[in-house]
Amino acid sequence: MEDSNLDRDLERTFADPEVNAFADLVRHIDAEQEATQRRPSPLRIASRRVSAIASTLAVAATVALLLVAGWWLLRPASPTDAEIFAQQFEPYPMLLVQRSGGDTQLLRAQAIDLYVREEYGAAAEAFEALREQSPGDRSYIFYGAVALLADGQATESVPLFEALRQDSTLVFWEQSGEYLELVRLVE
Repeated sequence: MEDSNLDRDLERTFADPEVNAFADLVRHIDAEQEATQRRPSPLRIASRRVSAIASTLAVAATVALLLVAGWWLLRPASPTDAEIFAQQFEPYPMLLVQRSGGDTQLLRAQAIDLYVREEYGAAAEAFEALREQSPGDRSYIFYGAVALLADGQATESVPLFEALRQDSTLVFWEQSGEYLELVRLVE
């Protein structure tokens, strides 16, 4: 019996137009809220675009940073001064001609021969002896200095190259400056 009373009360309640209007209002509000949640607002769209751009920029910056770090870590080492010297140094070609006759000419031929055979230590000594016999011949100073440099005696060649750099009219003035700059790499 109580169940039947309850059923009747429920039927009367649901039959009431005010209750039905309220139920319709609740359904209408739910429908609007659901539609609003499905359809993003312009502010949300702009926020998503900014977020997407920021994410893309962050990825691009990370990739750029990794590329720079990789290049920096894997770059070839800078050559040392000694390596630059070894790459750039080349003995000057022999331009002196051999002449026959006399002790000086024999020593000159010997110095030229030693230089051409790349026996630079002995050639330097021979050019030193020639400089003592003919102090005015600047070619002996130049080839003696180059022979010293080629023999690994860079420090000993400096005063000779500097002496040649005193007069810009000399034949080997420019070449002496170039060799002097190379010497300064290894000193």
